[in-house]
Amino acid sequence: MRYPIASALAGIGLGALLLTGCSVTDDDSSSEATVTEQTTTDDATDASEATDATTGEESAIDLSTLTEATSVDDLGLEDVDLDADAARASTITLADGASSVDGSGASVDGDTVTITASGTYVLSGSLSAGQVVVDAEKAQVTLVLDGMDITAADVAGIEVVDADWVVVDLADGSTNSVSGAAGATESDEQDAPNAAIYATSDLWITGSGSLTVNGVAADGITSKDSLVIDAGTVVVTATDDGIRGKDHLVIRGGSVTVDAGGDALKSDNAADADDASALVGRIWISDGTLDLTAGSDAMDAYNQVTIEGGDIGIAAEDDAVHADGILRITSGTIDVASSYEGLEGALIYLDGGTATVVSSDDGLNASDGSGSSEPGMREGGAGGGMAPGGGGAGDQASDAAIEITGGEWFIDSEGDGVDSNGNVYMTGGTVVVAGPTSNGNGAVDYNGTFEIDGGTLVATGSAGMAQAPDGGSQAVIGVSLGQTVTAGTAVTVTDSDGAVVASITPAKDTQILVVSSPDISAGETYSITFGGDVSGTATFGLITDGTLSGGESAGSIEAG
Repeated sequence: MRYPIASALAGIGLGALLLTGCSVTDDDSSSEATVTEQTTTDDATDASEATDATTGEESAIDLSTLTEATSVDDLGLEDVDLDADAARASTITLADGASSVDGSGASVDGDTVTITASGTYVLSGSLSAGQVVVDAEKAQVTLVLDGMDITAADVAGIEVVDADWVVVDLADGSTNSVSGAAGATESDEQDAPNAAIYATSDLWITGSGSLTVNGVAADGITSKDSLVIDAGTVVVTATDDGIRGKDHLVIRGGSVTVDAGGDALKSDNAADADDASALVGRIWISDGTLDLTAGSDAMDAYNQVTIEGGDIGIAAEDDAVHADGILRITSGTIDVASSYEGLEGALIYLDGGTATVVSSDDGLNASDGSGSSEPGMREGGAGGGMAPGGGGAGDQASDAAIEITGGEWFIDSEGDGVDSNGNVYMTGGTVVVAGPTSNGNGAVDYNGTFEIDGGTLVATGSAGMAQAPDGGSQAVIGVSLGQTVTAGTAVTVTDSDGAVVASITPAKDTQILVVSSPDISAGETYSITFGGDVSGTATFGLITDGTLSGGESAGSIEAG
């Protein structure tokens, strides 16, 4: 069951904070309005009860043994020469029943071209039911696609059976495409190709041309080792996963568009059987423009997702960005137009960048999978049993955590806004939460502690499960507004001199306001005003340096 706000706060002893156990005093001192206590029961139709697109329970990851890659160099990617040696290249011209090779290292058998030696191969022409195969042990192969169009006879149009590494170089100004056969289905045989471009070796994509891939049977592009997109325009449509590097998936430039029935980007190896110290199961985004549409997660990595740049747009039916282990964002711009849960990981580190996250359940969700979950629900969601004041699992011993040191983060959630099954730590950055309107969820929800020592936090939403930071050196104002303030109505906090400390124009109706910033001092009294005109520069509807004129006084409150 979910607990009413008074029970939740009393249960974890938030005494000094002001969401309950405090009063809002009218300016004329003629009356005192006690903070409204709200109760709620579970609503079966609420977003917290929605079934996750991923069925089954999430396995717990051992955070004590998980090593974070702190730079892309830690991934141990092979040093690959991406400059094609066109002067010494063999030329392959594709044509139904009449493909030809000019040079060495490749042969033709019907509509199958097989490359058996290291070198550079320039491909042009088309096949309507054929394949290019690379089968060369320890070979280093560059495929220059220069106006090539392959529709496979079955699943894979380009298949790397054996090689050290393969580079796909998209020739300047060229348009290229690879597709599985119409009606192709994924084989049940182990190690059978499951993608239109399938590699058992490291696979690199570079160049200034374009590549369109259609994964009819399952995936669009898959490498069983590392997959790196360095440059080029890559457009992938896939029945299952769009782009998959089982050891690593690295995007460091180019334009990448994915429309996938499963995950858009995926790296799913938990460990390397031959090297226990290898850091695998990692997605690393350094740069590039990404447009990701997914029937499941837009990004899904077993051990780690790191985003240190890029311009990323996401529409996902499940998580926008998911890591079973570590999720770290240091730079870049992320726009999540839709998701079930927004940013999810066991350990979430938000160091920089800008993100707008729209979610039908939790916006930020830290869960290490250590608690129980209802069938069909990922652990850490808003549904399920709750301890007083808790987040998703009801287990305050969870090692899950959210740490915010910088960046700008706007969360528009129907479930919990900032949700940790463990702790939350904030020392910098700006977080604006337009939380739920349902009383079964809260704008801020944590099971352990929320320590705030810097940065700006502003949260609005329903009052039923509301929480505020309960530790750290920075003062907090947390108050039930005593009424529902309609979306678009400014709620402004001013100090004793009338200066605006924070003014938020909520994106949705709100019953509570939580504010913490370096401009708020414990023990000082602040006034709250509804409406009026507030000047200044807004960040996600938040103004921290402006002027207020007019409005309706709602009373004053002492910061704790």
